Amino acid sequence: MRAIAHLAVVAALTSAACKRYDDDPEPGPPPGNPGVDPRLVIAVDKRVELVSIVSRLAGYPEYSEPASTPYARAVDQHFAAWKEHPAVVAARGHRAEHGIGFNAPASLAVYLDDHFVPRRPLILPLPGLDARWDNVDLDAYVAQLQDFARQSELERFLAAQAPFTAKVEAKVRKALDGYRVVDWFESLFGPRRATFVVAPGMLTGTHAFGVFAVDDDGREEIMQVLYLPPGRDGGLPHPDRSSVYTLVHEFAHSYVNPALDARGDVVLPALEPIFPRVAEAMKRQHYPTATIVANESMVRALVVLYARDRGAKGAEHRRLFLEVKSAFLWTADVVKALDAARKAAPDGVVTPDALARATAEGLNAWAAR
Repeated sequence: MRAIAHLAVVAALTSAACKRYDDDPEPGPPPGNPGVDPRLVIAVDKRVELVSIVSRLAGYPEYSEPASTPYARAVDQHFAAWKEHPAVVAARGHRAEHGIGFNAPASLAVYLDDHFVPRRPLILPLPGLDARWDNVDLDAYVAQLQDFARQSELERFLAAQAPFTAKVEAKVRKALDGYRVVDWFESLFGPRRATFVVAPGMLTGTHAFGVFAVDDDGREEIMQVLYLPPGRDGGLPHPDRSSVYTLVHEFAHSYVNPALDARGDVVLPALEPIFPRVAEAMKRQHYPTATIVANESMVRALVVLYARDRGAKGAEHRRLFLEVKSAFLWTADVVKALDAARKAAPDGVVTPDALARATAEGLNAWAAR
């Protein structure tokens, strides 16, 4: 009963106070962390642009929001003649029949190389590939994407847009200056054989997608398709402090989802008793299942812990407030359990087992109040 009352009180407080926090700009990173993390590759990614353009032509709303940027206008003009290309027709069918959308196109794109050829045989299951692709003939669709790229002269279009996209990349690089994201994750979870990519989402509007692929030899590519706040100065976006935490959030999924998905017997019993209390709020955020909410709970705890370790003064409390405002009311308890797991580890490296236990402990602690 106390937990239910706490839910109502926090909801009222967050509703009343959100404007104060949202309007209070967070200062920059603390001194001592100069430069952009050298492990980050920051570049507009042509694989992502290929699936984004096809999704936009197919009418996916989440790829159709940015209409005022020079890049989006150029896309609409250049590719209008290919709205009925087989790749676009197939994409419409994928949406209608399998619910393909949001992160799913990017989760396929990251399994292609720079020539849009699969990096490994597309034989399911593929780590990180969205399950909505399970009933799609991937080889046939990739062939259609390759043909679309050739017929529409995608490479020529992207070359013509290079002056604009270079400015976007520079803005993202400036926003990330001083925030050492990759080395923080590796200090917490240990080294990883991976390439870390930040791909500005030129057509993804208010959406950010974290995706990853694993090659046959075990090497990974971890990609954040980064949300770009609306444009200023001739349509250029203006990434800000929130972009840093979006990056942390999406990269965190590549650690959290595999660990927790494989340990549902540890995590889900702790979440299922409290999930009905927030189910409607979670559904509105496209988190309809307890499994998804469990992953999000730990991901958001990692964002808060990162803000404590690497953010400016006050960043931890600001991030915690925003997570609670999104109905993840137990975030402080999960952070506490995660920090305890980190301190208890002999080498400071949190294992997947420890990550799952910390998630359950935090949820149980909140429910017991």
